[in-house]
Amino acid sequence: MLVKFIKTKKASTPIDAVLSYILKPTDASGRRRHIVKVVAGTMPDVMSLLATEVPSKTPYTHSVLAFSDSDMARTTEADRLRILDSYINELAAGLGTKNRMPYLAVSHGDHFHVVTLRYDLLTEKVYQPYVATRGDTARFNAWKDIMNARFGMSPPASSSASFRLDCKYASEALGKLVSELNVMAAQYQGGGVSNAAEMVGVLEPVIQQHGFEVTRVTRSGFSVMGANMRPARIRFTERLGGKVKKAGDGGLSALNQKLARYREKLMLHMRRYHDRSSIDGLSFQPHFMARQMRNAIPHLPAMA
Repeated sequence: MLVKFIKTKKASTPIDAVLSYILKPTDASGRRRHIVKVVAGTMPDVMSLLATEVPSKTPYTHSVLAFSDSDMARTTEADRLRILDSYINELAAGLGTKNRMPYLAVSHGDHFHVVTLRYDLLTEKVYQPYVATRGDTARFNAWKDIMNARFGMSPPASSSASFRLDCKYASEALGKLVSELNVMAAQYQGGGVSNAAEMVGVLEPVIQQHGFEVTRVTRSGFSVMGANMRPARIRFTERLGGKVKKAGDGGLSALNQKLARYREKLMLHMRRYHDRSSIDGLSFQPHFMARQMRNAIPHLPAMA
């Protein structure tokens, strides 16, 4: 299982465009989706309406919770819905309850799209469920390790790769190059190649055979350039140095303690946010509009 937070290409991208995409019967390539099902959260039209109240150019966060083929075989639909519910609770950890955060979860079979508004219905403040600079990447990685261990799932298969393309939309030729480099890299791991420059030197003939030229080598990767194309960066992964960390090391108890530490850091970061309101909302009377919206939002049935 993996968690991916999707960056919006433009700050002005409306939430309606995201909702339309995840609710369409076809994907970006025009292929028909087997499953498109709203499984939890606020109704899409209400999400769209509430987005206009968020005092931010980008009023939402879009993330994906994906399961590999082996994960699908090891878990039931009820298990995956429980994992989704835990994930949504983790998104709302800084608020104390998911009822303060408008969200929508859509199932596409082997993955869920989750859209959350960056808005706290209680305080009418902007709340961001994921901020890389405050350590949320590590927090969600810890949560993911716990779910993988608890439900017997596997970490992403991509962790077995030694090279990875930095660019999202790469040409087919670049994709084939990276695939072949990953096959060849396995032959040299532990075979006397001591640094990135030596590794690139060993693989350079293959790179040239594919019509590319190495333009720059750093500790974290290298750049290649071909005819009529800008340089593309190929990044080294931890697998290349034999430093892949096994998810679940230390047992479930150790992973829970790790997640608890990250949640403690989150709440320290949120301390100013909660200065004028307790998490349970007993010491704060919200403005009339926020109260009315919170009470009137139609929600889907609770997950099993």
